[in-house]
Amino acid sequence: MTNDISNKAGVELGAPEEILDQLDMDVIYRRTKWVDPEIQKRLRIAEKFEVLVPDEVLLKYVMDS
Repeated sequence: MTNDISNKAGVELGAPEEILDQLDMDVIYRRTKWVDPEIQKRLRIAEKFEVLVPDEVLLKYVMDS
């Protein structure tokens, strides 16, 4: 997992339990004031986190929305 775009120079991989502590879950999952510039900044940062999958994700692990 990464806390920035994975193919960006200098970005290092980390264990999910380390990287997830850095992810701003509130700005991702809670209703908030989207017009607030500070909220927009937090969201832009949070949206860059990536989960890298080495091979495949089995269909049984894909959630139906």
